[in-house]
Amino acid sequence: MSDVRFNTSIPHPARRYDYWLGGKDNFAADRESADAIAAAAAVLDAMPAGSYLVLSHVTYDFLPPATAAELNAANAARNVEFRPRSRAEFTRFFDGLELVPPGVTSVAEWRAEDAPKPRPSTETTGVYGAVARKA
Repeated sequence: MSDVRFNTSIPHPARRYDYWLGGKDNFAADRESADAIAAAAAVLDAMPAGSYLVLSHVTYDFLPPATAAELNAANAARNVEFRPRSRAEFTRFFDGLELVPPGVTSVAEWRAEDAPKPRPSTETTGVYGAVARKA
């Protein structure tokens, strides 16, 4: 019987730190996540105070699990290097910044109060977005 408590396809903070500290036995998801965070940090370091960071990223969070599994399988079968991110993974890009309301949310819901109706659904767009200010 296999141990299902350990999923190497989902990045883990401890394994990311191990990678950053020079650990040799890392999983692809951890390396990719750590590299993305480091790239974002380099951009943030170069930004002057008062600057804004605007990001969006694809997610499978709004999809039924079976649909997300089908998309992951299709990407893997075609060798597509594609990485949707969870809300928590996406939110990490804004560490140390002040999120502008409404914060991290689906782009379909981003300040949609006065937008023409009907709006696309979160499932249809499948994208998180956020704006944050560097103090």
